[in-house]
Formats: sequence, structure tokens, C-alpha cells
Amino acid sequence: MKIGHLAAGIVLLGGAAAAGAVFLRDKAALGKARLAGKAASESLAAGDVAAAQSAFGDMWERASRVGRLTGQAPAAQELQAEARDALLDLALLEGPERERLAALDEDGTLLGAPYPEREALEAELWAQSAERALRAEGTAAARDLLARAEKAGAPASRLDPLRAELAARDALLQAEQAAREGRFADAAQLLERAQVEGLELPDAEALGARIAKLETVAKDTAALEAYTQALEALAARVPAELGVLRAEVEALSPPSLRGGHPQALEQERALEALAKRRARLLELSEAFAGMVFVRSLGDRALFVDRAEVTNADFAAFVAAGGYTHDDLWSAQGLALRPRCTDLAGKPGPKGWDGGPPAGAEDEPVRQIGPYEAEAYAAWAAKRLLSFDDWTLAVDGRWRGDYAPGKGNVREAEVGAPTVAGAKDDAPGAVDLCGNVAEIARKNDGFVALGGSYRTPWSEANPARATPLPPTLRGSDVGFRCARELELPWERD
Repeated sequence: MKIGHLAAGIVLLGGAAAAGAVFLRDKAALGKARLAGKAASESLAAGDVAAAQSAFGDMWERASRVGRLTGQAPAAQELQAEARDALLDLALLEGPERERLAALDEDGTLLGAPYPEREALEAELWAQSAERALRAEGTAAARDLLARAEKAGAPASRLDPLRAELAARDALLQAEQAAREGRFADAAQLLERAQVEGLELPDAEALGARIAKLETVAKDTAALEAYTQALEALAARVPAELGVLRAEVEALSPPSLRGGHPQALEQERALEALAKRRARLLELSEAFAGMVFVRSLGDRALFVDRAEVTNADFAAFVAAGGYTHDDLWSAQGLALRPRCTDLAGKPGPKGWDGGPPAGAEDEPVRQIGPYEAEAYAAWAAKRLLSFDDWTLAVDGRWRGDYAPGKGNVREAEVGAPTVAGAKDDAPGAVDLCGNVAEIARKNDGFVALGGSYRTPWSEANPARATPLPPTLRGSDVGFRCARELELPWERD
């Protein structure tokens, strides 16, 4: 054999050996790459993302060692691409929830392996969507997204602050809408729920400013509206309940307005007008306290005392010098006044002895004459009832047979006067029938009406009115007063 041919053969054999070594090397790298891919899949299945990242990196690095001359390059390139995509997907898991979810397969797995944090990622994504909706004041959308986040399993620690924020923002929006519609009382109530203190919000300061601005206007307006309505409700009870309104009018205090807003001056003026109206209502309720409305007579409303004038009432008249003030007495009364003395010779009812009988202060006063009754009525800024007044007030109450609760008449078998209403459960004025007969004006004279504890029920009939001499101070005769209210009670 020629030396040249031998050399060429040796070269060929050496090249084949080298090629075989490269083939074996690439095959080994490819195998190790596949083993690394298998290890990566097992790590994912175990939920160990860090180990999976390391294994996929090893897979990519080993696959990249495979050359192009051995015929194994396509397989290596496929493994490289798989490892590269997996690493990119795993990198997304370190980003925001939306990117992390994008790294998952359509079936929610990660590169074909179950991903245990998928549900938590979805829940957090719903929570973040709700948060963005809240900041954009899309409270309706936020409410729906929070429900989705809760359904997806988001923890209460994540959702509770968002719910509190939703309640505050929702209430503020509703309060602002109510204020735009003029419903300031509703706005004030809604603002009680629109509190952002303690919430970590990027716009907390701006929200607080909105709340504070609306709060002042809404609460002032709401307070004024509530006061107006309360006063209106009291005013509507005039004249029917005027005699019992005093305590309620006194208890109705005007609100304190904070002001400092565009409507403040208008509100102050409205409050001044309401204060005048309350003062007028209070004046009337004081003047008509203890009286009951009978009926309207044209431009007047007739009131009578609910109860007969008591010994205590008349004692106040005596103590105030009622028997010495000539302006309270008619000319006829002045002529008879010297005879109007008590057992001690002092001015007062005939049966008194320097004052009302002990223990009888709340019983009707007796043994006074018609002119004494008229003087008392003038002192009390009232007048003595007329026959017609009494007939209107009694309103047919004497009709029918006597029954318990109709009055302190003879059939009641008490035999003495009682405190007001003790034997009369009628609504309105009590003891119009029975207890003591009542002095009333009739034409130019006086009559006694209604019967007393001594007389039968039949004598309570106004048809049985008994003429009363001016000098008579009967032991079972007393009186009550009347007063008229000019209508309308509110005038411009």
C-alpha cells in the first residue's frame, strides 16, 4: 500500500472517531436536558416554583450545548424553546396578578402542571378590580366585583377594608345626590355613614373635604327643615289642641346653625321668621293653657276652661289684690263688692275663713257671686261663660239616663264636690254636668247651669237653667271661664 493511501485512511478513521464523540456528547446533553425538563415538571407539580425555574434553566443550558452537525439540533432547539417559554412564564409569576395569571395555561395549569396558587391569584385580581372601580367611584361595579372576589375565596382581611371604603363612598355619592335633589335630611343621615377616617385611601383628603363641605350645608338645612316641620305640626293643632300645647312648644328649641356656606344667610332669615312664629305660638299656648276648644264661630274660636275654677285658682286672684282692682269689676260689681267677704271678714268666698279650706285646694271654688266670678275672669284675661257658650261646650252631654262616669250628680251618691274630673270621664271639658252648678251670663242677668252634686242628673239639662240673683253666693255654685281666639291666629 502506498504511504499516501495509508495516511488518508488514518485521517478518515480519526475524523469518524471525532464525529462519533461529538454525536455521543450531543446525545448525552440532550438526554440531560430532557431529564432537567422532567425534574422541572415534577417541581411544578410539587408547587416548588423556584426549583422548577432552576431545572428549566438547566434544561435550556444543556440543550444549548447540542451542535448542528450531529442531526440532533432540531430536538435540542425544541427543548431550548420549551425551557425558554417556561422560564418566561415563571418570570411572570413574580409580577402583578394579571401577568401571573397570563402565565398559566388555558386550563389553569402552569406548563401542564397544577398550580396551587391559581385560585388565590384570581381572588386577588377580583379584589384589585373592585379597588380600581372604587377609586373611579363606580360603586355599583365595585359591589359586584367584591362579590366575585368573595366567591373566589379572597380573605376577609383583604375585603373588609374595601367594603368599608365602598360604604363610605357609596354613602357620600348618595348624600350628594340627595342634596342636589333638595333632600337635605336624607343627605345628613347618609353622611353619618360616609366616614373615611382610618381608611388608607389615596384620595382620603379630597374625600374628607367633600364630606365636610356637604356636611355643613346638609346638617344645617336638615336641622332647619326638621324644626320647620315640628313647628308646622304644632301649628296645625291650633285651635283644636291649643290648650295643651304649651309644654311641647316650650320643648321645641330652635337649632344652632353652623353657617359658613352659600345658603347660610337665607337660612338665618328663615330661622328668624320661625322664631317669631314659635314665639306667637308659645304666647297663645300660655294664654289658653288648661282650656279646651269648643268650636269655631265665624272668625273666632271658642275655648272654655277644661275644669271649674278651683279654690287654689281663686286664692291666687285674692292674693294678687283682685278685690281691690276696680278695673276688674263692673259698676254693679263694685256696688256689691263690700259684701263679698269670708267668715273672717276678709275679701273672698263666703265659706272661706281667711283662705281656702285645708285639703280642698283642688276642689271647685264655691260661695262666690256672679260679679266676683266676672272679676276673676277679667283678672285671668278671660270672660264668664254665656248661656250659649255653656250649651255649646256641653254639646248634649245631659241627654239620656245617668250612668257612672257622667258626672258628680245626686245619683253618684258622693254628696260633696270632688277634684276636677273625679266623676266625669268625658273628653274635653269635665264636670260641665254636676260637681258644682256653673254661673253663666244670660241676657242681662245670670243663671246657674249643669246641676251639682246635690241635684239629680235631669237638672243638668240647659233647659233647667236656674236664674241666679247677683247677691246669691250659693254653697254648690261655682264657675268656669271662656276665651275666644281670633282666626286666623297667624296673620301676615
